[in-house]
Amino acid sequence: MAEVTVIDEEFLRKRAEHNEGMLSTLEEITLHQLNITRIENIDKFCRHLKILYLQNNLIPKIENLHKLKELEYLNLAVNNVTKIEGLSTCESLYKLDLTLNFIDLDVFKESIEHLSLCDNIKEFTLTGNPCTDWKDYKDYVIAKIPQLRRIDSTDITRSMQILAEQRLEELEEILAKKAEAVRYKKETEPVDLNAFNPESRMKDYQDDLEQKRQAELNKPKNPFEVSEEFLHKRDGPPSVYNEDGEIRQCNEGRYDFKITEDEDNDRVLVELFIPKYLTTDLLDVDVNPLYVRFDVKGKITQFRLPEEIEVEKSKVERSKTTGGLLVICPTVYKRPRNTKEAKERREEYKKRRMLEEMQEEMKEKFDSKEEAKKPEPKPKELEQLPEPYDKKEEEPYEPDFDLDELPDLE
Repeated sequence: MAEVTVIDEEFLRKRAEHNEGMLSTLEEITLHQLNITRIENIDKFCRHLKILYLQNNLIPKIENLHKLKELEYLNLAVNNVTKIEGLSTCESLYKLDLTLNFIDLDVFKESIEHLSLCDNIKEFTLTGNPCTDWKDYKDYVIAKIPQLRRIDSTDITRSMQILAEQRLEELEEILAKKAEAVRYKKETEPVDLNAFNPESRMKDYQDDLEQKRQAELNKPKNPFEVSEEFLHKRDGPPSVYNEDGEIRQCNEGRYDFKITEDEDNDRVLVELFIPKYLTTDLLDVDVNPLYVRFDVKGKITQFRLPEEIEVEKSKVERSKTTGGLLVICPTVYKRPRNTKEAKERREEYKKRRMLEEMQEEMKEKFDSKEEAKKPEPKPKELEQLPEPYDKKEEEPYEPDFDLDELPDLE
């Protein structure tokens, strides 16, 4: 595991290679899986940033983003964030992803009230946070943030807003009691380092870092002695495409899997059965239109999908009982829902195809007629001959003497 990454100007320029290292005009930057523990200097050097990816790090606090007036999308999934803060001046913020963090009910009210100050916020993801154990958390968020249009992949309807606003007073009372219970539990019970919490994540990271340091110290000192680990070490993960240019299919971890085409719901389901107690920090899922790629403890598992899917509408779920991963991928092609609709589509296709064929046939006939009207070119030998003699244009012969004066012939 790599050491802690410090965000400074040099580091940001390296990550901005797609913009030729220019930070003043940078609009998007990806800083995921870099063991970042603190957000800093981004608002100082990247004032025009619109999209910021910080998922899968060790960030405990949202800070130093108040100068990013043009920031539209912030992804802080899989971090150690315990409270929503530091975003009230991000006036362009449209989408916030806080999947798998540690926002609990003791700070839930303050967090939601803070987010409501972002006038343009439309999409918000809280899946996997402790606060989502409260069954009414969505209604509370909808009532407190009226400008929101989507929460945890669910579109907010007008009726949902009305019902949530009507229940707001009741929800406030319920939340106050639950928040007090959470505070009491945190004050009286010691931190469990074996549970999944910010402290255990940091401890696991430090333990892994220490193991790496010990491994470095125990490396063979003989320059001619090659360690077994080096012999089996590869240059990098397998590429997406094989030598023939086709999407690679591989399963380095030898995990059981299942790919299902759910035609009734126009989607493809990809299941990967990984160990139940494997921490989420060691997992990464990359969903693409034609394939799904899993990174489990550095081992790649990649499947080619049977048909093209919609990446933005796809979602990843993990079973609480088995620990398995489920990727739900809506397909681009939507199948007809009944035979009548299917028949109408076929008839429409036949008519359209027949019309196209008739148009092509008429065009061919028209082109052939135009070609026939054109005069045939003359051979070069005929072009050099004089024009033919036209007798119709010849004038009658008139003698220039009197015929009566001619002598008689004997």
